[in-house]
Amino acid sequence: MPSTMPTPSPAPVLAQPPAQPAGQASLENGDVALFAYQWPAFLPDGMALAPSESRIARDGEVGDGGVGFYLVTFNSGAKKLVIGGGAVEPFSLSGTIERIRLGARGARIVDQGDQTLIVIDDGAPGTLFVFGLGCTREDLLRVAESLAPIDVREMRRRVEAATP
Repeated sequence: MPSTMPTPSPAPVLAQPPAQPAGQASLENGDVALFAYQWPAFLPDGMALAPSESRIARDGEVGDGGVGFYLVTFNSGAKKLVIGGGAVEPFSLSGTIERIRLGARGARIVDQGDQTLIVIDDGAPGTLFVFGLGCTREDLLRVAESLAPIDVREMRRRVEAATP
């Protein structure tokens, strides 16, 4: 008599994700010339850069698809904000996917408890996302809307300057 397998529940999201290459399908789509490192002009009150939880591609280091990658983390107590882009996979959340517009860009947003993920379609290969743990949806939308290109050297300088 066959036994029934329990339905797996979604895995909890790690507080500090490892930088990992994005799936090949997401890297084959998009224009490499559109890839840019992104930095937020807006951060929720109290958020501080967490250099030990951030990872930016080094000079000459590119992921699959010929683009760089980054995960930049900000913390405030139990709250966490992660901005990632390029050859990385976003967090995996279970929930209803809602399609939204962020200015001229399309995006998908999903909520799971106190976690929210916004994946932005910027036309570049790879992924651009904003993830929040314990942050309000409104704040995360403001962060996503405020993302602007930054030179990778300046991004690295900001992260290094925040290192204790």
